[in-house]
Amino acid sequence: MSDSQSFTVLSQICSAFFDQLDRKTLISRILDAAIELTHGDRGTIFLAPSGMSDELPQDPGQLSSLVATGLDGKEIKVSIQDGIAGHVFRTGKAFLTNDAQHDPLFCSEVDVSTGYITRSILSVPLLTPGARKLGVIEILNSRGAGFNENDLKILHVLALFSAIALETRETIDHLTEATESLKQGKWNWAREIESIPLSSSNPQLQELYGKLPFFAQSDSSVLIEGESGTGKEVVAQFLHVKSRRRDRAFVAINCAAIPESLFEAELFGVARGAATGTSARKGKIEMSQGGTLFLDEIGELPLSMQAKLLRVLQEKSVTRVGSDETPRSVDFRLVAATNKNLATLVREGRFREDLFYRLNVVHLRLFPLRERREDIPELCQNVLRKFVQKRGWKPKTLTPAALALLVGAPWSGNIRELQNKLESAVIHSAEKQTLEPGDFNMESLLGGHEELVRLTSPGPVNFDIRSAKEQLEADLIERALAETKGNKSQAARLLGITREGLRKAMNKISGKGSPKLRLVEASEEVPGESDSGYDDVKKAA
Repeated sequence: MSDSQSFTVLSQICSAFFDQLDRKTLISRILDAAIELTHGDRGTIFLAPSGMSDELPQDPGQLSSLVATGLDGKEIKVSIQDGIAGHVFRTGKAFLTNDAQHDPLFCSEVDVSTGYITRSILSVPLLTPGARKLGVIEILNSRGAGFNENDLKILHVLALFSAIALETRETIDHLTEATESLKQGKWNWAREIESIPLSSSNPQLQELYGKLPFFAQSDSSVLIEGESGTGKEVVAQFLHVKSRRRDRAFVAINCAAIPESLFEAELFGVARGAATGTSARKGKIEMSQGGTLFLDEIGELPLSMQAKLLRVLQEKSVTRVGSDETPRSVDFRLVAATNKNLATLVREGRFREDLFYRLNVVHLRLFPLRERREDIPELCQNVLRKFVQKRGWKPKTLTPAALALLVGAPWSGNIRELQNKLESAVIHSAEKQTLEPGDFNMESLLGGHEELVRLTSPGPVNFDIRSAKEQLEADLIERALAETKGNKSQAARLLGITREGLRKAMNKISGKGSPKLRLVEASEEVPGESDSGYDDVKKAA
């Protein structure tokens, strides 16, 4: 084979190295090419231990043959300190001998085990352009004078391309592994979000949670209103993982945490050279391409940014700060959340009316925990179970008195504050499996003690979770009637149920020994504007 033919074949072979080949197949291709180009009998590719750097380790280590010809699949291991392969690896220099049997570097153990007589050896290092040592290509011949300097040059060029191909394959494998790890993390996150029990004893919340999967299938903007800690971001994440966009990014940004001067760059990104030394950077909107953009505390968005966000929503395109290029098309679903009343902000001129209408296509209101105390027992169970399971700890339970304390607390910070309080109690309770009132530092509650309901008053507590919920329901109805001066229609609206639902609840509870509610129910037969006979309740009290 002439030089020109050899390099033509070499070019064709090397181009094939960059096909989508797995590592072992790639190494087999390299060895086949080496033998073909040099007319060798057999060959071996020795690889260094994974992660070896240019510096030789204190432990000499070994070179291993992942692929070899003529060895019936047997793996060869040679010391880095011995033999021709070890010498080539250590020095980084090619080696050629046509009298191997008399060469002092030659190790005859492999010949003895295989019955092959090696006379010529051609060996070159696998060195990357960055001088990283990957291994050695070694070609054997049973003929004397089997190789020449031209063979050495060709194999050297092949080794250079081979090292690049192997390092590229290694990088691709690492990136693939990292991508799969990220995907797995995303799926774990999605499963965790889906496993959150979005349930409530509150009829209005029941209705809302039931509609969430339907809302998720739409691309319409969503506005979630609710106090801090009521779970607005959890609902936004649930909408994302239940949507067709679940395989794309969920990008969250807290509008209250970004200085006004940085808002535009954070949302829209920055073009290269927009300022001295700046490089191109995507904004949150571009990062959410194909996925969901969650703007938390959108009521804090400056008016100047509101106009620009509205333009993005209308035109479905974004222009990076400092860019004179054509606007980039974007496709994302916007979910916004606020702990303020945006309608009030609109009337006060602090929020754009047109943006409010654009956001308020699907409107969700999450109730504060004090308006859904009947859910606290179940929330406590779920938080405790997940917290200890995640850490492999023993289960924790609440005494009835501890549960009563938590049900009656004000919870100004809502579910987040309840969760933090429970986790703190679990950590500080050490080996205790049952949490008691003394395990909770209620003095640190944001709302103090002034709002604790009757369940926390002194006295014996002798009910389980189910009876605690029933007692709580009775207390809530009595409180609602007290606040509405006994008007059942108003009390029902306050409780989020129908008047008929209130009547049934009162019948159920009065049958279990609540004299106040029996008086209220009995008074329903007496007509009057109060619609309740609440005066009789006050007298009975």
